[in-house]
Amino acid sequence: MHKVCVVLPTINEAANLVALIPALHYFLSNIEHTLVVVDDASTDGTPKVASELGAYVIERPARLGLGSAIHDGIMNCIKLNTCISVVMDADLQHPPSVVPELVNACSSNDVCIGVRTNRYALPAYRRLISRVAEYIGELVYGDGIPDLMSGFFAINLETMRDYILDFKPTPRNYKYLLEFLLYLKRLGAKPRVATIPYTQLTRVNGTSKMGIREIITFLKVMTREALSLD
Repeated sequence: MHKVCVVLPTINEAANLVALIPALHYFLSNIEHTLVVVDDASTDGTPKVASELGAYVIERPARLGLGSAIHDGIMNCIKLNTCISVVMDADLQHPPSVVPELVNACSSNDVCIGVRTNRYALPAYRRLISRVAEYIGELVYGDGIPDLMSGFFAINLETMRDYILDFKPTPRNYKYLLEFLLYLKRLGAKPRVATIPYTQLTRVNGTSKMGIREIITFLKVMTREALSLD
Protein backbone atom coordinates (compact mmCIF):
# COMPACT_ATOMS: atom_id res chain seq x y z
CA MET A 1 0.00 0.00 0.00
CA HIS A 2 1.00 3.65 -0.16
CA LYS A 3 3.98 4.72 1.89
CA VAL A 4 2.75 7.42 4.28
CA CYS A 5 4.55 10.15 6.19
CA VAL A 6 2.71 11.84 9.08
CA VAL A 7 3.92 15.33 10.01
CA LEU A 8 3.47 16.41 13.64
CA PRO A 9 4.51 20.01 14.47
CA THR A 10 5.17 20.33 18.20
CA ILE A 11 5.86 22.77 21.00
CA ASN A 12 5.77 21.13 24.43
CA GLU A 13 3.56 18.18 23.48
CA ALA A 14 5.46 15.38 25.28
CA ALA A 15 2.45 14.29 27.35
CA ASN A 16 0.24 14.06 24.25
CA LEU A 17 2.81 12.22 22.12
CA VAL A 18 2.90 9.39 24.65
CA ALA A 19 -0.65 8.57 23.57
CA LEU A 20 -0.64 9.84 19.98
CA ILE A 21 2.41 8.11 18.50
CA PRO A 22 1.48 4.57 19.61
CA ALA A 23 -2.06 5.20 18.35
CA LEU A 24 -0.77 6.25 14.94
CA HIS A 25 1.45 3.18 14.71
CA TYR A 26 -1.60 1.06 15.59
CA PHE A 27 -4.00 2.59 13.06
CA LEU A 28 -1.33 2.58 10.34
CA SER A 29 -0.05 -0.91 11.15
CA ASN A 30 -1.05 -2.23 7.72
CA ILE A 31 0.51 0.69 5.86
CA GLU A 32 4.21 1.39 5.45
CA HIS A 33 4.64 4.67 7.29
CA THR A 34 6.94 7.04 9.12
CA LEU A 35 6.22 9.78 11.64
CA VAL A 36 8.06 13.11 11.45
CA VAL A 37 7.96 15.36 14.50
CA VAL A 38 9.01 18.96 13.80
CA ASP A 39 9.77 20.51 17.16
CA ASP A 40 10.17 24.22 17.87
CA ALA A 41 12.37 24.45 20.97
CA SER A 42 10.22 22.48 23.41
CA THR A 43 11.27 22.60 27.04
CA ASP A 44 9.37 19.49 28.21
CA GLY A 45 11.48 16.83 26.50
CA THR A 46 9.22 16.45 23.45
CA PRO A 47 12.07 15.51 21.04
CA LYS A 48 13.36 12.79 23.38
CA VAL A 49 9.89 11.33 23.91
CA ALA A 50 9.17 11.36 20.17
CA SER A 51 12.46 9.69 19.32
CA GLU A 52 12.01 6.98 21.95
CA LEU A 53 8.56 6.23 20.52
CA GLY A 54 9.98 5.69 17.05
CA ALA A 55 9.41 9.03 15.34
CA TYR A 56 11.96 10.87 13.24
CA VAL A 57 12.60 14.22 14.91
CA ILE A 58 13.55 17.57 13.38
CA GLU A 59 14.67 19.91 16.15
CA ARG A 60 14.52 23.61 15.38
CA PRO A 61 16.26 26.21 17.57
CA ALA A 62 13.29 28.51 18.23
CA ARG A 63 9.60 29.03 17.59
CA LEU A 64 9.85 29.62 13.86
CA GLY A 65 6.15 29.36 13.05
CA LEU A 66 3.62 26.64 12.29
CA GLY A 67 3.63 27.26 8.54
CA SER A 68 7.37 26.68 8.26
CA ALA A 69 7.19 23.68 10.62
CA ILE A 70 4.60 21.98 8.43
CA HIS A 71 6.56 22.78 5.29
CA ASP A 72 9.82 21.46 6.76
CA GLY A 73 8.00 18.27 7.69
CA ILE A 74 6.47 17.79 4.24
CA MET A 75 9.81 18.51 2.57
CA ASN A 76 11.30 15.77 4.73
CA CYS A 77 8.54 13.43 3.56
CA ILE A 78 9.55 14.20 -0.02
CA LYS A 79 13.18 13.37 0.81
CA LEU A 80 11.99 10.05 2.21
CA ASN A 81 10.24 9.41 -1.12
CA THR A 82 6.83 8.93 0.45
CA CYS A 83 3.62 8.94 -1.57
CA ILE A 84 1.29 10.71 0.83
CA SER A 85 1.97 13.25 3.57
CA VAL A 86 -0.57 13.62 6.37
CA VAL A 87 -0.44 16.75 8.56
CA MET A 88 -2.11 16.78 11.97
CA ASP A 89 -1.88 18.48 15.33
CA ALA A 90 -0.04 16.70 18.12
CA ASP A 91 -2.52 17.76 20.81
CA LEU A 92 -4.91 14.78 20.32
CA GLN A 93 -7.68 16.96 18.87
CA HIS A 94 -7.25 15.21 15.52
CA PRO A 95 -8.25 11.53 15.99
CA PRO A 96 -5.56 9.14 14.72
CA SER A 97 -8.30 6.68 13.71
CA VAL A 98 -9.22 9.03 10.84
CA VAL A 99 -5.71 9.04 9.32
CA PRO A 100 -6.22 5.83 7.27
CA GLU A 101 -9.37 7.37 5.79
CA LEU A 102 -7.40 10.43 4.66
CA VAL A 103 -4.72 8.16 3.20
CA ASN A 104 -7.22 6.03 1.29
CA ALA A 105 -9.01 9.09 -0.10
CA CYS A 106 -5.73 10.69 -1.12
CA SER A 107 -4.73 7.72 -3.24
CA SER A 108 -7.12 8.99 -5.91
CA ASN A 109 -7.08 12.72 -5.08
CA ASP A 110 -4.49 15.48 -4.75
CA VAL A 111 -5.56 17.00 -1.43
CA CYS A 112 -7.77 15.46 1.26
CA ILE A 113 -9.17 17.59 4.06
CA GLY A 114 -10.41 16.50 7.45
CA VAL A 115 -13.61 18.49 7.93
CA ARG A 116 -14.68 19.14 11.52
CA THR A 117 -18.35 18.36 12.05
CA ASN A 118 -18.25 20.22 15.38
CA ARG A 119 -15.98 23.11 14.45
CA TYR A 120 -18.33 25.67 15.99
CA ALA A 121 -18.57 23.87 19.33
CA LEU A 122 -15.96 26.17 20.79
CA PRO A 123 -15.76 28.89 23.44
CA ALA A 124 -17.41 32.09 22.20
CA TYR A 125 -14.20 33.96 21.32
CA ARG A 126 -12.71 30.94 19.50
CA ARG A 127 -15.99 30.38 17.66
CA LEU A 128 -15.98 34.01 16.51
CA ILE A 129 -12.38 33.77 15.31
CA SER A 130 -13.13 30.50 13.52
CA ARG A 131 -16.21 31.87 11.75
CA VAL A 132 -14.48 35.08 10.66
CA ALA A 133 -11.41 33.19 9.43
CA GLU A 134 -13.58 30.70 7.54
CA TYR A 135 -15.59 33.49 5.94
CA ILE A 136 -12.43 35.26 4.81
CA GLY A 137 -10.97 32.04 3.46
CA GLU A 138 -14.12 31.22 1.51
CA LEU A 139 -14.35 34.79 0.23
CA VAL A 140 -10.80 34.64 -1.09
CA TYR A 141 -10.67 31.01 -2.27
CA GLY A 142 -14.26 30.15 -3.16
CA ASP A 143 -15.02 26.73 -4.74
CA GLY A 144 -17.29 25.75 -1.85
CA ILE A 145 -14.77 23.55 -0.03
CA PRO A 146 -15.81 23.20 3.64
CA ASP A 147 -13.45 23.87 6.56
CA LEU A 148 -10.61 25.52 4.67
CA MET A 149 -9.20 26.36 8.10
CA SER A 150 -8.55 22.69 8.82
CA GLY A 151 -5.15 21.72 10.16
CA PHE A 152 -5.85 18.04 9.51
CA PHE A 153 -5.17 17.12 5.89
CA ALA A 154 -3.24 14.94 3.47
CA ILE A 155 -1.36 15.79 0.29
CA ASN A 156 -0.63 13.35 -2.53
CA LEU A 157 3.09 13.87 -3.08
CA GLU A 158 3.07 11.87 -6.31
CA THR A 159 0.92 14.54 -7.95
CA MET A 160 1.72 17.63 -5.83
CA ARG A 161 5.47 17.16 -5.33
CA ASP A 162 6.64 19.84 -7.78
CA TYR A 163 4.12 22.34 -6.41
CA ILE A 164 5.30 21.72 -2.85
CA LEU A 165 8.93 22.14 -3.86
CA ASP A 166 8.18 25.58 -5.34
CA PHE A 167 5.78 26.68 -2.60
CA LYS A 168 7.08 29.27 -0.12
CA PRO A 169 4.64 29.48 2.79
CA THR A 170 4.48 32.38 5.20
CA PRO A 171 6.46 31.00 8.19
CA ARG A 172 4.07 32.11 10.93
CA ASN A 173 0.83 31.59 9.05
CA TYR A 174 -1.05 28.87 10.95
CA LYS A 175 -3.34 27.99 8.02
CA TYR A 176 -0.88 26.19 5.74
CA LEU A 177 -3.55 24.28 3.82
CA LEU A 178 -5.48 27.38 2.77
CA GLU A 179 -2.32 29.21 1.74
CA PHE A 180 -1.23 26.20 -0.35
CA LEU A 181 -4.62 25.97 -2.07
CA LEU A 182 -4.50 29.69 -2.83
CA TYR A 183 -1.00 29.20 -4.27
CA LEU A 184 -2.34 26.46 -6.56
CA LYS A 185 -5.26 28.68 -7.60
CA ARG A 186 -2.89 31.51 -8.44
CA LEU A 187 -1.02 29.13 -10.75
CA GLY A 188 -4.23 28.02 -12.42
CA ALA A 189 -3.94 24.48 -11.02
CA LYS A 190 -7.13 22.60 -10.19
CA PRO A 191 -6.38 19.97 -7.56
CA ARG A 192 -8.76 17.09 -6.94
CA VAL A 193 -10.00 17.69 -3.39
CA ALA A 194 -11.74 15.15 -1.16
CA THR A 195 -13.17 15.74 2.30
CA ILE A 196 -13.42 13.38 5.26
CA PRO A 197 -15.74 14.35 8.15
CA TYR A 198 -14.56 13.84 11.71
CA THR A 199 -15.35 14.98 15.23
CA GLN A 200 -12.65 17.18 16.71
CA LEU A 201 -11.65 16.04 20.18
CA THR A 202 -10.82 18.16 23.22
CA ARG A 203 -7.24 18.95 24.18
CA VAL A 204 -6.33 17.27 27.46
CA ASN A 205 -2.72 18.31 28.03
CA GLY A 206 -0.97 21.60 27.24
CA THR A 207 -2.31 24.81 25.75
CA SER A 208 -3.06 26.19 22.31
CA LYS A 209 -0.15 27.91 20.54
CA MET A 210 -2.38 30.26 18.53
CA GLY A 211 -2.06 33.87 19.65
CA ILE A 212 -2.72 37.37 18.39
CA ARG A 213 0.46 37.35 16.28
CA GLU A 214 -0.75 34.29 14.36
CA ILE A 215 -4.16 35.88 13.78
CA ILE A 216 -2.59 39.09 12.46
CA THR A 217 -0.30 37.08 10.18
CA PHE A 218 -3.31 35.16 8.82
CA LEU A 219 -5.14 38.40 8.03
CA LYS A 220 -2.06 39.79 6.26
CA VAL A 221 -1.73 36.63 4.17
CA MET A 222 -5.40 36.71 3.19
CA THR A 223 -5.13 40.37 2.19
CA ARG A 224 -2.08 39.64 0.08
CA GLU A 225 -3.74 36.65 -1.60
CA ALA A 226 -6.95 38.57 -2.29
CA LEU A 227 -4.97 41.29 -4.05
CA SER A 228 -2.91 38.79 -6.06
CA LEU A 229 -6.01 36.90 -7.25
CA ASP A 230 -7.94 40.04 -8.14
